[in-house]
Amino acid sequence: MKKKILKIIGIVVLLIVVLLIAAPFFLQGKIEKIIKDKVNNNIEATLDFASADLSLFSSFPNANVTINDLVLTNKAPFAGDTLFASKEISLELAITELFKDPSEAIGIKSLAVDGASVNIM
Repeated sequence: MKKKILKIIGIVVLLIVVLLIAAPFFLQGKIEKIIKDKVNNNIEATLDFASADLSLFSSFPNANVTINDLVLTNKAPFAGDTLFASKEISLELAITELFKDPSEAIGIKSLAVDGASVNIM
């Protein structure tokens, strides 16, 4: 009986680990789209970035989203002016925040910015 229980627990733990490894690959495109859509629909500027990477292990039990080469450019009347640029931005948030509807607000636990340039007019 004990062996059967241990075997079931082992299988459940293995499935959880496999899901944690596989989730970033399945959510990769979704996260980039959600970030761009949410920001671009809520500000009078255009956000663009090279890539957004998701890690579920580096800050477990939280998720870590890293955005690389981010640029925020102004729209009219000062179209093309760079308001903010950063080499890397790292966001830490609860894993449950990843599964919210795109129309819902996302809670961020921590924010780290590297290589930032801000243009204040």
